[in-house]
Amino acid sequence: MSAGEQWSNGPYGPQGSRWVNRVGVTSGRCGVKNAVKSFEKGLLKIPAIVGVCLVVLFSPGYKSAPRPIPVRGRMGTGQVGVAPDAAAPDIPDEIRKDVAERLFGGDSECEAFRAGVRRVSFDRRALKDATRDPVQASLYRHLTESIYILAVDPRHNHHALVYKNGKLLFERAVPAEHYAVLERLFRPLERVSPPEGAETNEITVEEFLDGLTGIVSPECKEGIERTLLRAGRNAHELIRAVQMLQTEEEKQGAYWLLGRMEKHAYVCIRRDGDKKTYYMYYDAQQLHAEDLYEIVHYAYKARHTFPWSRNLPEDRFRRFVLEYRHTEAPLAPGLRAHMFRALEPYVKNLANIEDVVHQVNLICSCLVIYRKDMRWEDQDLRMMFATSQARCEGKSNFASAMLRSVGVPNGYVSTPAWPKIDGNHAWNVAFDGEKVLSFMGCEYRKGKPDFDRYQDSEVAKVYLREPNGAIQDLTASYTPTTDYSLEAGAEFAGQALYLNVWNSNEWRPVAKAAADEKGTATFKDVGCRSDFLFCVTAGIPKEGTKSLRTVVITKEGKALEMVTGEDDPSRAALTCRMDGLDADAQYLLRTWTGKEWRKVATVASDAGGTAEIEGRKGRLYRLDGADGKPATRPFQLKAAGDGTELTKY
Repeated sequence: MSAGEQWSNGPYGPQGSRWVNRVGVTSGRCGVKNAVKSFEKGLLKIPAIVGVCLVVLFSPGYKSAPRPIPVRGRMGTGQVGVAPDAAAPDIPDEIRKDVAERLFGGDSECEAFRAGVRRVSFDRRALKDATRDPVQASLYRHLTESIYILAVDPRHNHHALVYKNGKLLFERAVPAEHYAVLERLFRPLERVSPPEGAETNEITVEEFLDGLTGIVSPECKEGIERTLLRAGRNAHELIRAVQMLQTEEEKQGAYWLLGRMEKHAYVCIRRDGDKKTYYMYYDAQQLHAEDLYEIVHYAYKARHTFPWSRNLPEDRFRRFVLEYRHTEAPLAPGLRAHMFRALEPYVKNLANIEDVVHQVNLICSCLVIYRKDMRWEDQDLRMMFATSQARCEGKSNFASAMLRSVGVPNGYVSTPAWPKIDGNHAWNVAFDGEKVLSFMGCEYRKGKPDFDRYQDSEVAKVYLREPNGAIQDLTASYTPTTDYSLEAGAEFAGQALYLNVWNSNEWRPVAKAAADEKGTATFKDVGCRSDFLFCVTAGIPKEGTKSLRTVVITKEGKALEMVTGEDDPSRAALTCRMDGLDADAQYLLRTWTGKEWRKVATVASDAGGTAEIEGRKGRLYRLDGADGKPATRPFQLKAAGDGTELTKY
């Protein structure tokens, strides 16, 4: 465990007590343990990194935890949300000039400009609430707020333009119907209140639980009890939300949510030099009664409003519409109702789920675009409105929230690590009967997308994840697959074996399988669109961990075991030239022993950036720069006809 690393569940644990869980964590979000926890817990976080791997060892301790993150300021009947500013006068001069040149022939003083251009922005009060947490505030400063312009040009074409730091970030020409939705989205949020006559009674947790006997299943009741224990002093808010709901259908939906809410949380990290503290802000401790009421009531309102949601099986509706959480992002109360009100007048006229997904995602593409240089923290949806940028996980969350607000069942899909390049990815799937529609949230595309082809690429594993930790393997829906079995030996009986790919200069897990009593394990549905390199380890892969097997699984589904261990001089040497290197540079040639990358030679490139590589058949190699940092992906030399070819993985 790195010095100073701790878990905290925020300021209040069960029954309002202060407590800290200390765990073993390797430093850095890119560590292998991080990826393992992401996989094991179904977090599968994307992109820049796949979650945080933590092996929890509970022990009592005390820490002055930070102030809790308020999910809604208590502002009475006041409005909170996004609100239009004054029109053109609030637009900085350089942006006024740019908009005028793009759409109004350079004239920013003409009547058409004055009438057709206005700036809209996130309401100051709601933004302050969204960034009350220091981590979110820091992320907000990193991204900086955007300036969002809605414009109608002299030809009556509609536009959305977003500027960042005085420069155009993106521009969209939008249909009039989408423009109207954007206008509604940039109105203030209206506080959702229960109907008049909704009575709430002060009852104890015990009385509430006793009243559930015979109404919900024993498993659901046990889950609700754990959630209320987690809620501590906030339990009465969750109980009051159930009392506010007017129909038995909605109450049953609330019971289902409470039954799986125990571990729903926003996860953040605080850094103080080398010290890192991970905080979990549990939803059960944060949600106000009105917030939970809004989540449940508007989910069922969407169900009874739109035909594609009306006939959904109960399990699918609950898991992929009613469920409000997608990843470990902060709560954004009020947005489900707000998105419903903005979208409903438009989407009610659409014919089917495919049309709804396509059109709503185009609207999302006018609000949020991808930004690569992000930090690992999940973004608040309100912050995405304000900054107009997110990584792929945030974009997926945003699109998913928009679609669920109008009753479209959809989920969050990711690949934990690419097998041939660094990084990972997250995207969306929507369910249309038995058909699965695959798409990238907030992605702008001309023409209707091919929902069958998105991410039809080189993936090793693909998972559908849910916030309660459940995962579903969807790899076979995206790529050709094969099963890979290995006999590790009786000493590994019952152990978890991990299938890893080489990603970001380390082995990262993409699948797990339990060895049987003979030590044999089978990894099901391993992607094999092309030849992929894998390493199998017992337990968490880390520096010094010996691999049980290093194999290449070919596109034909065959497993070719690589030679590991000490170099065998008796094996024939092969030579081949490698290009794409720096000119006149020195490199270290290393070979994979199954435990480490061991130096075997020094290689010099010529003025053209090529170098002659000598190696042995069946071994895995890589080049490191003179600074010791990896310069190439792993490769091997193969005999090919009368010569030798170099294959990179």
